Amino acid sequence: MTTFKLTAGSRVGLGGAFALACLAGSAIPLYMGMVGNAWVALAALPVALALLGMIALDRKSMLLFILLTRAACDLLLESARPDLGGEALGLGAVINALVIGLAVMLVIGDPKAVPRPALMLWLGFFLTTLYGLALSPVRGEAVRVVLGWLSNFAVFVSAFHVVRNRDDFRSCVRLIVWSSVAPALYGLYILVGSAGLVSNTLRLRSTFGHPNIFAFYLTLVIPLGFYLLKSRTASTGRWRQAGLALYLGLLLMLVVFTQTRSAWLALVILCAGYGLLFERRYLLYLGLLAGVAAGLPAVHERLLDLAGGGDAARLGQMNSFAWRVALWSAALDWMAPQRYLFGYGIGAFRDNAATFFPLGGAIRWDAHNVYVQWFFDAG
Repeated sequence: MTTFKLTAGSRVGLGGAFALACLAGSAIPLYMGMVGNAWVALAALPVALALLGMIALDRKSMLLFILLTRAACDLLLESARPDLGGEALGLGAVINALVIGLAVMLVIGDPKAVPRPALMLWLGFFLTTLYGLALSPVRGEAVRVVLGWLSNFAVFVSAFHVVRNRDDFRSCVRLIVWSSVAPALYGLYILVGSAGLVSNTLRLRSTFGHPNIFAFYLTLVIPLGFYLLKSRTASTGRWRQAGLALYLGLLLMLVVFTQTRSAWLALVILCAGYGLLFERRYLLYLGLLAGVAAGLPAVHERLLDLAGGGDAARLGQMNSFAWRVALWSAALDWMAPQRYLFGYGIGAFRDNAATFFPLGGAIRWDAHNVYVQWFFDAG
């Protein structure tokens, strides 16, 4: 009689496949109820099951596929928000949960891949998060926020399983740069089609829900593109290098038309540092780009906006920076001193914004500053 022995990796794969099968079986009735249209549900179901099978067979490739396509799908995922028990559950949250599940399976398969010091960096953060979650006045919203942070941690952990050497690292960098192609082309289409080159009202958001998100995403992609330019290998042709340089120029232009001033400042510092350390001619390029950008209506108006509108009583409307300062001051003045240590709970800033900042009306504003919001929510 032949005896079959399963390796540790095979056991993990079979266990993951079994767990996913159980999850799919329990979720199908719920899925059919949320979609409403039975024909649409039946058409999408084979795709969903195929993705589950891909996860069980090749978790790393599935994770890389998500990283490659996620930026192009932001609006699509946010537009699909079925109601679940009174809470709007976006498909983006499902993708986050999928990333977390993939990371768990990778860790189970090789628990020693992540160095302990790297894990300890996150320990204090998540302990504080648990306390902030317990204090939260909006528990459902707080859980969604924490799941988003967990998905960030999941990608961080997964990197140690996917990247094993310098070649793996370069491949992942290229993948992230490639992930920007669809958002960049769509952004360029919007820019040209709406005469955005001469408009001072358009704030380019491309495939994202807000221009700031698109701008901050590009501030990640552009430095990685500079890395690929600087770390060119013998197999990298001159034409590819020239194409990459032109593409980075396009991304810089798109950042300009997001009208996100903090992203402008970050990229000026980045490009100046790159020019000083590696390629002095990039300082000339930066100067030329800044000169051209300053003549654009969108940039001109955004810069002039900082010079005025700081007094709400005198001008009737504050500029965005003065508005943020007023929001932060109102929040910190409203806080009780005994709350400085532990805060009011995750989501409390938004929940109390209409109370401590009447200038904002009835809108539940975020702080637009992670440090202020974290201090208010978690101390």
